[in-house]
Amino acid sequence: MPSTGTTRQNDQKRILLVDDEPNITTVLRLLFERNKNYQVKVENDSQSAVATAEEFKPDLVFMDLTMPIVDGGELASRFRNNPRLSSVAIVFLTGTVTKTEVAERGGYIGGLQFIAKPSNKDEILACVRQHFDN
Repeated sequence: MPSTGTTRQNDQKRILLVDDEPNITTVLRLLFERNKNYQVKVENDSQSAVATAEEFKPDLVFMDLTMPIVDGGELASRFRNNPRLSSVAIVFLTGTVTKTEVAERGGYIGGLQFIAKPSNKDEILACVRQHFDN
C-alpha cells in the first residue's frame, strides 16, 4: 500500500507517480515498492498532483506528458513555479516521443528528462539510481 503520510521512514526516498492511466501507476508502484528504499504515492488526476506533491513532499516525480485537463508540460510548469516544489526532480515517462528521439537528445528534451514508453524496469530503475546516487 502506498505511503500517504509525510514522515520519512529510514531515510526512504519519495517517488510520486502522476499518470491518468492507473495500470501504468500500479505497475510502477509495485516496481518501486519492492525496493524498501522508496516510499511511493500515486496520483491519477493531474489536477490534484500539485496538492498531492505538497503533502507528500516527493524527491522525484515521474509524470506522463499527455493527460486530460492538465498535461504534463503545464503540470511541470506549476511545479517549477511553486516554491515548495520547484527543486523536485521531474522525469517525463511518455509515449509522445520515441526511444530514438530521447537517445538523440541525451535523454533530455527542452531541458527536462524523458523516458519513452514503452520502457522496461531496468531503464526506470537506472533513472531512479541516477537521481538518488548523485
